[in-house]
Amino acid sequence: MRTIAPTRRSALLPFVACLAVAALPACQTGGGGGDAAEEVVEDYAPRMGMTQEEIKAEYGGEPDIVTDRAAGGAVWKYHTNMGERFIPFNFGYRDRYDTITFDASGVVVDFTKER
Repeated sequence: MRTIAPTRRSALLPFVACLAVAALPACQTGGGGGDAAEEVVEDYAPRMGMTQEEIKAEYGGEPDIVTDRAAGGAVWKYHTNMGERFIPFNFGYRDRYDTITFDASGVVVDFTKER
């Protein structure tokens, strides 16, 4: 076993301390720091027959994209991962939307979640 001279050991201490501090964010778990509303939207899936008002209440507001259908009704899209767009060096970023289709009476008839 090799021993390090006291002068070298004291020189290594700041280096080891910097490594430990740099590793702390990687050790954090998902607890805290996130917005509870965003977490609900991420795992939320509308049910058939829900109204437009119920969807707005669950997603927290107006949809990001609204398209009218020729047969009546509308298609709403909610952008579910907007925050990931601003992460530096996130080269794998791809927009993800929850797409909700309503019939002419304003109730959900179809739902897709892009992942």
